[in-house]
Amino acid sequence: MRHAIKEKSIGDVPISPQGIWQAQATAQYFRNLPIKAILSSPLRRARETANYIALEANLSFSEDSRLRDGLTGGICRDKHSTIL
Repeated sequence: MRHAIKEKSIGDVPISPQGIWQAQATAQYFRNLPIKAILSSPLRRARETANYIALEANLSFSEDSRLRDGLTGGICRDKHSTIL
């Protein structure tokens, strides 16, 4: 999944107040699913989103630099769907 809505700025910005709500709602949705691992891009907005989900699922999350925005290589989309 993609990170929550971010602040309207350039660079490694946090999620917005609307993004916080979105991340919390997503965490509630995933709460009862059998999640085994949570991976995140090292970008702040992705880590913040992953953290909300991890807290609700009582898990930690790992960063993977191959998941950065604008990815042209690394983990392919088919593998993402398997991971999720």
